[in-house]
Amino acid sequence: MAQIILSIGSNTRDALDKVTETCGWLLDGADGHLSNIQISSTYTTPEHSGRHPDYVNAVASAYSDSSADKLTSLFKHREQQAGRTIESKQTGLVPLDIDLLVYGDTILRPRDMTRDHTLIGLRQLNDRKITDRLLASLTKNA
Repeated sequence: MAQIILSIGSNTRDALDKVTETCGWLLDGADGHLSNIQISSTYTTPEHSGRHPDYVNAVASAYSDSSADKLTSLFKHREQQAGRTIESKQTGLVPLDIDLLVYGDTILRPRDMTRDHTLIGLRQLNDRKITDRLLASLTKNA
């Protein structure tokens, strides 16, 4: 069973509702794929370019027997159900973004692990095992 870390975000008019609904779905086990789920509170961070609305974010930690590919596919399907399209990113309005950041001992998105939208949520989870492992990996890969 692999420990995973996810980032969840939205910057549309109903962002708080989208992120809250997604957190509820995760807490319910994400269609049977997750267990031992912890989720940060929701919080707001600026969009990176400064040209688009702020994001509502959360970070989740969980365990899964599913592969990273299966989880990524599951999360992308959930994004599409929430209205995410190819055009969404181009317009700067993202109805839902769920990124698998860490799977087991592998940091899949190292750049995201250093961004405020992830760090705030990780601090809220306050899981020393996660933090120590991530810092060791990031240091080793630097």
